[in-house]
Formats: sequence, C-alpha cells, structure tokens
Amino acid sequence: MHRRTFLALNVTGLASFAFASAPLPPSPLFLHVSELADFESARLPLGRVRRYVGFANFNLINFDTVLHYARNVSSIGEFSKSVFAFFEKLFYDEASKYGSFGRRTCK
Repeated sequence: MHRRTFLALNVTGLASFAFASAPLPPSPLFLHVSELADFESARLPLGRVRRYVGFANFNLINFDTVLHYARNVSSIGEFSKSVFAFFEKLFYDEASKYGSFGRRTCK
C-alpha cells in the first residue's frame, strides 16, 4: 500500500470515528438571518478591492481607502447604504460577541 493511501484511510477513519462518537459542538452564528444579504453584498466588493490593490496592500489600507476605491473604480462598485450600515454595526458592536477579546486599537 502506498504511504499516501494509508494516511488518507487512517485520517478518514479517525475523523469518522471521532464524529460518530462525540456530538458536534454548536457552531456560533454571529449574524441574524436578515443580515445575510448585506453580508454577501459586502463580501463580493471587498474581494474585488483586494484583487485590485493586491493582497498585501489590502491588509495595510484603512477603511476610508477601501471606500475610495469602491467609489472611484467602476469594476469594484460602490457599497450600498445598507451595506455601509452593516459595516458600522460590525465596527461599533462589542468585539467579544464575535470572539475578539483584545483591546480595541481604534475608536
């Protein structure tokens, strides 16, 4: 038997045994069902901004710069008012609600 086949069988067997023997923990749901459309509408343009400026630069630019690119580059498209309100809600909500327990770095 090949090494990769052996490892794949063992990993698959262990995973199925672990899932069969232990109940799955409940997955955290951070968004209300009514916010899913805004989340999806925000995710796609953010991905287009990331492709436009590059992955490394996307991690360095601030939100105002993201809005500038979304407003001025036609291939990205501007964020709607409901998506912008969704961003503000995420920013001003308590961060521990989303699993971040560090100190807030900006006000």
